[in-house]
Amino acid sequence: MVNENSTSYLTVTFYDESSEPVTPDSITWKVHDKSTGTELQPATSVPVGTSVELVISPTINRILNSIHKEETRVVTVETTYGSTQQFNADYEYSVKNLRHL
Repeated sequence: MVNENSTSYLTVTFYDESSEPVTPDSITWKVHDKSTGTELQPATSVPVGTSVELVISPTINRILNSIHKEETRVVTVETTYGSTQQFNADYEYSVKNLRHL
């Protein structure tokens, strides 16, 4: 769980079908609110590597509806390898509303 309006981090490591570290040809990530579908981070490319650390800004971790005690965010990471291989994954986390009574 992340406190609202706080920076958070997600480290993603990439492996091939033999469980060996691999560097994708391309990596993009995006974030949306799970309950409303609101896009909070549009698809954004990041430098490739066998792992990447995504910095999730306080703006992404803001509370959208103040009546909620917490909200769920979904980070989608999309990668491509070669001409035909693709890997997509969703990572969910909660944002705690510090002002909820």
